[in-house]
Amino acid sequence: MSAIIERINVAFGGRSAVSETDIGIMEAMIEIGATSTEIRAQFGYSLEAIEAVRLTQRSSPYRILAS
Repeated sequence: MSAIIERINVAFGGRSAVSETDIGIMEAMIEIGATSTEIRAQFGYSLEAIEAVRLTQRSSPYRILAS
């Protein structure tokens, strides 16, 4: 998990952008099919952070796809 946080923080110029808890929340929301806009509206995370987390996730066979 720390490697993921490091990559995300590097994308933000080295400053600490998100915690492991934040990443877990974003991963869970992505897993259930929430859009980046929905995650941002609900939790206030930046779109850049959400997309960085989304890029680190593998495609899950359990992911619910929005129709």
